[in-house]
Amino acid sequence: MYHLSHFIKKMLGISFQEYLNNVRFEHALQLVRHSDFNILDVCLETGFSSSRYLNQMFEKKLGCTVKEYRKRDVKPIVFVPSLPADNVQKRYDIAHAKDMLYSLLNQ
Repeated sequence: MYHLSHFIKKMLGISFQEYLNNVRFEHALQLVRHSDFNILDVCLETGFSSSRYLNQMFEKKLGCTVKEYRKRDVKPIVFVPSLPADNVQKRYDIAHAKDMLYSLLNQ
């Protein structure tokens, strides 16, 4: 995990926890927008430890709670994660990604 955390910090400029929270939040936002899951189901599906923490993330990123967000009668916003502008997430095929991880773990 040590090497993976440093790799993410080096490549994205954010900690592994921040990256994980961004991924979780993005998934949660999609579920809130496009499903009728209640907040507990969204938490369970996305890995948030509690509805309180999910609501804190919504307030931090969007300025409202999940319930308030759902009450809004507006078109979905485009969510841009708070990553540095010069960093781009890259997609690799599974074999290449595994090779990269194994090489990092075996350093």
